[in-house]
Amino acid sequence: MTKGFWERPRVNSTQQSEPATDILVVADVHLNGDDPETLEAFLAFLHRESDGCGTIIFLGDLFDLWLGPPALQEPHHRRLAEALEEFRRRGIQLTYAEGNRDLFVAHYQGDQLFQLATGGAMVISRGGRRFVLVHGDRLNRIDYNYRAWNMLVRSVAVRLLLRLLPPRLTLRAAATLERKLRYTNRRFRTYFPHAQCEAYAREQFRRGADAVVMGHFHRQLHLCYEDDDSGRGGEVYVLPDWLSQQAALRIGPDGGVRHLRESKPCGGPEEDGAAPACSSQ
Repeated sequence: MTKGFWERPRVNSTQQSEPATDILVVADVHLNGDDPETLEAFLAFLHRESDGCGTIIFLGDLFDLWLGPPALQEPHHRRLAEALEEFRRRGIQLTYAEGNRDLFVAHYQGDQLFQLATGGAMVISRGGRRFVLVHGDRLNRIDYNYRAWNMLVRSVAVRLLLRLLPPRLTLRAAATLERKLRYTNRRFRTYFPHAQCEAYAREQFRRGADAVVMGHFHRQLHLCYEDDDSGRGGEVYVLPDWLSQQAALRIGPDGGVRHLRESKPCGGPEEDGAAPACSSQ
């Protein structure tokens, strides 16, 4: 279903049981067919870090561009799909929240690759804490160009075109589109929208969430919002991208959150390991 222009990312209430296992959360991997080494490195990371995990949550943008229809799956998409099937056979649940580089992945690939796939947000509970997880690309409500573009490319008309056009033509056009996406709307890629983040987070807190987890912004942040007039406050965890930082988030059975990072970039805002004390905004 196409979302309205002003609508916030919907939340699919997917309350999960609370086994004594961790949840691994990864965002913004941005794999592509020209770099098989990075794909294999990512799979090695998943195998290593999923030890002791019962669920892996992908917060969008696994690829530079992922078109959902089966006829449009390229070799690097199929390689990852094969690897994900191995995790499912091990009993690990896989869930996916679409990002801005994903088109109709939940619609076409959801039942094939994931126990849950959504174009919006999802909810989990651990240790009595309720987490809302979302990619984050629609967080900034004043980014009008992106919101209009997002509404267009996720429309029913575009979904029909993807099914009707010859796959070779569609993939060629998609490659051109992906190259253009790298250089568009740079104004809204250079800063984090704190006011919009707080508005979205407080909306979720009022609905019963204790924490919000998101990706998209390719930076690591841990924000704390004190109780407002409704008596609700909470935390926001922003994941850095895996592509450049090999980073992820781990949520324990007790609801504790820990950042994982294989190689800390220069000038990183936070140290490795446990998430630091919240910085008030």
